[in-house]
Amino acid sequence: MMMTASNFSVTAVNRTETPEGIGHGTWYEYVIEGGAKRQRITGCRCGSRDQVRQHAENFAQVLNERAKRGYSVFAPRRTAR
Repeated sequence: MMMTASNFSVTAVNRTETPEGIGHGTWYEYVIEGGAKRQRITGCRCGSRDQVRQHAENFAQVLNERAKRGYSVFAPRRTAR
């Protein structure tokens, strides 16, 4: 797939420390980069490396779809009255 300035993609998934106040689990930090201004989005998630990468890739896909449409599929819409 050719990467354009508006495409978001996962650039890193690295193991990180368990967040404070959470007693257990294996945690990973993921990084998604892209967009017209080359934004960087970071997040943390518990699970295996593959599970976290899949979550981040799905998130990047949603961001790419949002960029194509010009709005978020998760944003509430006004209804006609």
